[in-house]
Amino acid sequence: MVTQPLVTEPVKDVPRPRLSAVPGPGQPADRRVEVARWVVTLSEPLLRTADRSQTDQAMAAFINRNRDWACAYFAGLLTDLSGSLPRDDPWTCLSATIDLDQVASDHPSGDPDRKLVWAGAAPLPEDTGATIVGLPGHQPRVFGTRTDALDLVPLDVVDPSASREMASLTVNLAPLSAALVGFASADARTMQFVLSEVCHHLMLAFLSSATTDTVGESLLKTAGQAVQWLVHRRRQYLGGDDDGFAHTVGFEWMSKADRVNTGKPIATESSLRGLSHIPADAYRDLAGDAYLEDDDDE
Repeated sequence: MVTQPLVTEPVKDVPRPRLSAVPGPGQPADRRVEVARWVVTLSEPLLRTADRSQTDQAMAAFINRNRDWACAYFAGLLTDLSGSLPRDDPWTCLSATIDLDQVASDHPSGDPDRKLVWAGAAPLPEDTGATIVGLPGHQPRVFGTRTDALDLVPLDVVDPSASREMASLTVNLAPLSAALVGFASADARTMQFVLSEVCHHLMLAFLSSATTDTVGESLLKTAGQAVQWLVHRRRQYLGGDDDGFAHTVGFEWMSKADRVNTGKPIATESSLRGLSHIPADAYRDLAGDAYLEDDDDE
């Protein structure tokens, strides 16, 4: 379930420093080429580091100009990526908490009315983050480390940073990004609400000088990392290869987010998870003996 927090100030009433030409409801996002270029970075490994950095900067600036659009866009992208995984994949059964005061100030509030929660198979985390049960017999643990991928990748990797299967997971997920992976198993409407609340409180963090990052920079880091981990998870079912699903969904949701921003409910936008080529029983097949192993060492 999602517990809606008490919001003392509507998002639209928050000042927007450093922003300009913000399209209002009823208007499509402007200059979507930044989004298209960012989507390409999800599947093109040969881009120069400088080009990736410039693309991220341009995408963050785009989000600053199109915050509501970006919330709809990432809601659709995240839920379709998560929804394309087999339903018994542990990554689709996370429990997640987002402490909104922690987002705004970096200090947990402890107030349940200030938290968004998503109850999966594991106990809910107390502060912002996610928890995972993992394979049968494993104890619940904090989600967001490369340990969470070891059910589908080789266990004999000596140097993860030099491993094709693990290199992208050498840096742990930020707690807020981990929580977004958990909420991604919800529907797009729930995800849009969650991202809107996160975006609002990221603005409060910027206004209070809790961070020097703009909303666009913070949201791109947070949602972008969640997207990348879900893309990595999909690739493990495909032998480490890219089937183009993230690219397709990333481009399709540009038009869908335009329609949502003109007033169409996001719930009426059809999911693209049906385009996935991952069989429903793929997790049990790939995890093999580990799926049935009774191991509670974690």
